[in-house]
Amino acid sequence: MITKSFSSKGDSCKATFSVHVPSEVQHVSICADFNHWTPGSDTMSKNGIGEFSATLFLETNKRFHFKYLLDNGQWYNDSEADAYDVNEWGDTNSVIETFLPSGFAAKSAPKAPAKAEKAAPVVRAPKAPKAKAAPVKKAEPPQAAAPVVKPKAPAKPKTTDKPKAAAKKK
Repeated sequence: MITKSFSSKGDSCKATFSVHVPSEVQHVSICADFNHWTPGSDTMSKNGIGEFSATLFLETNKRFHFKYLLDNGQWYNDSEADAYDVNEWGDTNSVIETFLPSGFAAKSAPKAPAKAEKAAPVVRAPKAPKAKAAPVKKAEPPQAAAPVVKPKAPAKPKTTDKPKAAAKKK
C-alpha cells in the first residue's frame, strides 16, 4: 500500500510504502528507479503487526518503477501500486506516480505586510551612456619581401675605332 501527500509548494511527494510479507522475513528494502535499484539503500522498518513500512520524499510529476526485495532474495510487487509495467526480463514492476492532483495550487510564500508610511522614492542619477569601443582591426598578414634586383652594369660605350665590315662581295 502507498499513501502520498504533496508539499505545499508542490515540489516533493511524501510517499509511505507499506507491505505485508511472510512472518519469517526480517528485512525488506525498496529497490527502484529513484535509488538505481540498489538493494538496501531504502530499507523498511518492521512494525508489531508483521508489516514493513518506509517513508520517502520523491520528486513530483514523475513515474517510478519499484519492487520490494525481501531478505530471502524474493521480489514482491505492491498489491496497491498505481500501475504495473513489464520489465526487460518479462516480469512485472510496480509503479508509483507522483503527478500533482488536478486542481493542486502551490501555495506561495506569504507577502510582507504593507508599511504604514511610504518612504520617499529614491531618485537615481541617469546612467551615463557607455562609450563604444573602437572597432578592432585585424592585423594584415605579413607580405613577402620584394625580390632584390641587382642593378645592371652600365652598357659599354660603342666605339667607332673599328672599320665597318666591307660590303659582301659577290
